[in-house]
Amino acid sequence: MHLPVTSDSQGNAQMTEELSKDLFIKHFVSAVKENFRNMDYLGTARLILLLDNCRAHQPGSELVCGNIFTTAM
Repeated sequence: MHLPVTSDSQGNAQMTEELSKDLFIKHFVSAVKENFRNMDYLGTARLILLLDNCRAHQPGSELVCGNIFTTAM
């Protein structure tokens, strides 16, 4: 399986809550859904993204999209 890697940053190289949420929704979720579709897992599989305790990450309860969840380690 091949997942594309996407990254972005602010001019000062700091991750923000807004940037974190944007990367999750626009890039990570769309890539996972595409791969689920290609593997006929759409609707049957769940994915959990583990995040560290960086203050720029939104709470796990706010980064959920269908069967794609986040949780802090």
